Amino acid sequence: MLPAFSFPGSDMDRSEKRTPRTGVTPPGSPPLQSNSPTPSAVPQAPLPQGVRTMIGETGVEEQPRAPELHPTFSSVWSVIARFGLSEEDSQLLASRNPVPSNCPFLEPPKVNPAVWELMDFQSRESDTRIVHKQRFIAAALAGIGATVSPYLIDSNEADLSLLQPLFDVARLLSAVFYGGSVLRRSMLIRLINPAFKETLEKAEFGEFLFGADLLERIRAAKALQQSAADLQKPQVSSSASVPPRRAHNPLSHGSPRLPAGASTRLFFCQQRRQ
Repeated sequence: MLPAFSFPGSDMDRSEKRTPRTGVTPPGSPPLQSNSPTPSAVPQAPLPQGVRTMIGETGVEEQPRAPELHPTFSSVWSVIARFGLSEEDSQLLASRNPVPSNCPFLEPPKVNPAVWELMDFQSRESDTRIVHKQRFIAAALAGIGATVSPYLIDSNEADLSLLQPLFDVARLLSAVFYGGSVLRRSMLIRLINPAFKETLEKAEFGEFLFGADLLERIRAAKALQQSAADLQKPQVSSSASVPPRRAHNPLSHGSPRLPAGASTRLFFCQQRRQ
């Protein structure tokens, strides 16, 4: 059967205007109320351990959180942690906490001149950025030390226990400072002859990244390697077992090959007759 069509002005057209279609809300009318039941809220009460075991554990232990700090710390530190400090503010804070005179080890180690000559522009830039961070760590350690030192003289052990978090922070920062030196050395050691890698890795950090006597230690390592090579037993070449090749006889050059089973004298007699 063909579908029915309505023409403008017909009764069918007027009935369609009077009765809205299902699911369509006429303009200006209030929204239709749904008859479907509202889903109940998910219970938030903690589940028994047996139920949690059936559901399964995440396998990831949540890191414990310390008690809340003053809101001012949270607001200031959150901005710095997300956006950093300006170069001017960083230099100002570092200048307020200079390295103590009896702590020269807080100065970032300098690159040995011989190694500096091997570095390209990118290597020098990367090393300089790490040195920049080490200087800020040194300033933080100096600030902690200047704050705590006066209390170590007249305070009792009970009072000093309140400063335990600062002692812990100082140790952590010292480890981060050391890690920066290790990272710098690992980035530069690839530029040096691998034969001296072990010698360079054993050097203690000090004024220089690879020790103050780098050239002397390299010369000593080189001499030791040469001495070891001299003492090493020479290896027998595989070609020594091959018998030496018979020297070429110039007299046989161009002469016919001696037939198999013929004597030399008979051969030369045949040559004269020819």
